[in-house]
Amino acid sequence: STDLGGSGNNAPTISGTPATTVTVETAYSFIPSANDADGDDLTFSINNKPSWADFNTSTGALTGTPASGNEGSTQNIVISVSDGALTASLAAFSITIEGTSNAIPIAQNDDGYSTDSLSSISIPVLDNDQGLDDGPIQVVVIQAPSNGTTEVLSNNSIRYTPNDDYIGSDDFVYKITDADGDLATATVMLEVIACSSCETDVILELSWDANPEDENVIGYKVYSGNSTGAANSLYETLTENSAGFDMSVPTVEINAQTDLSLQNGDDICFKISAYNAGGESSQSAAVCDTI
Repeated sequence: STDLGGSGNNAPTISGTPATTVTVETAYSFIPSANDADGDDLTFSINNKPSWADFNTSTGALTGTPASGNEGSTQNIVISVSDGALTASLAAFSITIEGTSNAIPIAQNDDGYSTDSLSSISIPVLDNDQGLDDGPIQVVVIQAPSNGTTEVLSNNSIRYTPNDDYIGSDDFVYKITDADGDLATATVMLEVIACSSCETDVILELSWDANPEDENVIGYKVYSGNSTGAANSLYETLTENSAGFDMSVPTVEINAQTDLSLQNGDDICFKISAYNAGGESSQSAAVCDTI
């Protein structure tokens, strides 16, 4: 300390080495050490404070977290301490903000979506989210809807399907996680509305020629699937003992909703085979329809 002019008051001292670089989204903190031999109360001040930082005049602490857009350098920062009469200062220094490739995801709520009571809807939840540069992005539903079900699709959209006969509001919460483990959550809000133009029961009728080529047919097998190539799942076996089935005029009615759990927009295909005591024929060509 120094007694200037023989006044009996010693100038305060200040020391410390501030960091001169910091990356975006990383906390910065520097607190200088200061003393006064006379025990005077000390007050700190700063010149050229960075715009992203806060300064404490009681402790001299310079703190803050630079955000994206703060990249660059603040020059000639000077932190000083005063005992009310005399002042001491650190050497001028600079702080350079460096960019970072770590993008923090920001999930935005999604609303304004609606679907009718018999249809699913695919919601592109990431379209209004931000900070998704650090892929791949994983989407998970962490709070299921109260009145429906969800499925995360391969493109990270979420398919919502309302429960049978439900009409009203519903919501669910999803979480996004990037490759760095950064995460965010948001809520999807939607309305399930009645569909006056929708058929509540779509009846599909299949018919074919009886007993082809007099092969002593004793029954038929109906296969189904959502495409021509996938129509290989046995749906029903029909014989003369099947209720309501006439072997001489083979026809079967299928309720798309109750029998196959299909919804509007779903595709369905059928194939038929005949069988007798010697075995089963090859399947017919597929017939397909969209509900």
